[in-house]
Amino acid sequence: QPIVDIRHFELYAFEALCRGKLPIYYLMKFAKPILETIDWTCRERALEGKKREIPPYIKLFLNFFPESMRNVRKASERLFYLLEKYSIKPSEIVVEITEYAGFDVKQLKEIVKEWKETGIQIALDDIGTGEDSLFRFLEIMPDIIKIDMVFIRDIHKNNVKRDITRYLINLAHSNDMLVVAEGVEVPEELQVVYELGADLIQGWLIGKPTPNPR
Repeated sequence: QPIVDIRHFELYAFEALCRGKLPIYYLMKFAKPILETIDWTCRERALEGKKREIPPYIKLFLNFFPESMRNVRKASERLFYLLEKYSIKPSEIVVEITEYAGFDVKQLKEIVKEWKETGIQIALDDIGTGEDSLFRFLEIMPDIIKIDMVFIRDIHKNNVKRDITRYLINLAHSNDMLVVAEGVEVPEELQVVYELGADLIQGWLIGKPTPNPR
């Protein structure tokens, strides 16, 4: 799914989403023994597609769940093996951490520091939702935060959502972070997040997920 830079009016990245015949929540519930294998297979296919179809200047967001990072060091080695296999520079990749519970926080912080030194960017998903989202923010200090679509949906009709989104954008910008507004579906939502200062947007208004990005 495309992620667009609304400050420079250009395509910034694609997020690699895992889509198959079985919904991911079904796999999470019934196929846990093979979930890690499925997760890494999706990730490798995404990197293969990046090499084949997406030029280096357009980044790829790769999701990481606790299931695939139970051993953070091993997961890091596996990631760099795949980057080398497909001749993809670390600077072309954004590692998106989609949950926090289940990670070894100390080890994760060490790996994140190493990743950043190689040029990989770190994104945190669903900022603003969940009791630990701001704790994640403080611990990881990412390069990019993604504001959950619950705050973006009908933001043009809801002053509280507007105030929360403004606060999160200002918090990110004061720490030199980029902000993605997720789930933008109508022009009115785009207008508001643009006025509030969001850097990037993602949502069906811009583009739905597709197997063949253009």
